[in-house]
Amino acid sequence: MLPLHASTGFLDGIAKDHLGGALALLVLPLAVHFLRGRRSWRDAGGRRQLVACLLAATGLIHLGLVPGHLALPVTSALFLANGILFCGLSVLVLSWRWWRPAALLLLSSTILAYGVYVAAGWESVDDLGGVTKLIELAAFGLTVMPVRPGAFRWTGATAATLLVTLVAGVLAWGGILRDHGGALRQPPSGTPTAADQEAANQFAATTWADLYRYQDASVAVAAGYQPASPEASGTVHYENKAYEGTKRPILDPNRPQGLVYANTRKGPVLLGAMFVLPKEGQRGNDFNGAVGGWHEHPNACVSPVTFTLSGLLTPFGSCPPLSFAIITTPMLHVWRPDMPNGPYGELDDRWVKKIQAGQA
Repeated sequence: MLPLHASTGFLDGIAKDHLGGALALLVLPLAVHFLRGRRSWRDAGGRRQLVACLLAATGLIHLGLVPGHLALPVTSALFLANGILFCGLSVLVLSWRWWRPAALLLLSSTILAYGVYVAAGWESVDDLGGVTKLIELAAFGLTVMPVRPGAFRWTGATAATLLVTLVAGVLAWGGILRDHGGALRQPPSGTPTAADQEAANQFAATTWADLYRYQDASVAVAAGYQPASPEASGTVHYENKAYEGTKRPILDPNRPQGLVYANTRKGPVLLGAMFVLPKEGQRGNDFNGAVGGWHEHPNACVSPVTFTLSGLLTPFGSCPPLSFAIITTPMLHVWRPDMPNGPYGELDDRWVKKIQAGQA
């Protein structure tokens, strides 16, 4: 869906509980100044100096993440421990004989732990996470780089770096695909009452009743809806630019800003509607917390040719070729009544595949 904007602000795409990690990088110049003031700096050589700076950077980020995760004691303790270890090791790298095995152990365990956390759903992927892992992978590559020449040594170093990158990337990418493409969800506005839940249920029922005429995708196209995501994918989002922004009420069940279809051999099958707010950071009406589906995507990619969605950022910050990254405005999906996870739940891929196979 493309009531989207190409956002380039420093904090765009960073989860709110991660902002402290981004801001902690402001202290990095002081940390580098401290390292340069050590007697061992000049004798350490360029590689050790760069590794020390990279370790200091990721250490500061981890320390900055602690305040945003105080409600999660285990996670905040791990961030604190990681931050202290990285900052301490950044000093030891300059003179300690065993800095390489210590750095490799700490870096590899941290990178892989990130992939596990994302895959398990304990952490979401955002721009700061991608930048942090790139810093750590750069430090890992520099650390494992052989001191002495030799084809076998360089092959081993390259293989180790690629292996760590691949394993962490696959784990994180699996987490992104599971967690609605790495979406950032809106916190509930309150504790819903029975009346709030009834109002949310009624809105979903009214929306589906009003959308029934769009079962035929050609009717939707005639009404002004156009594909806004790759038509070759399993599901396709259609948008109606006439309903974007503040031109009409946002939650008008008769005129949603978007429609979602499943591609099947017999043609598109309507799955639901999508309502989109005009501005980033706005709160959607969640019926006092009864609806948990409002979300935004900090990692969407858009083709500059068609200005349609072309995919998602990988965990390491790259878009498909000839695409650029954006952050979407908040959106809400309302699915058809037979969706297993409910009208506002996470889209069930198995249910979609049954529809595509003509079994639902």
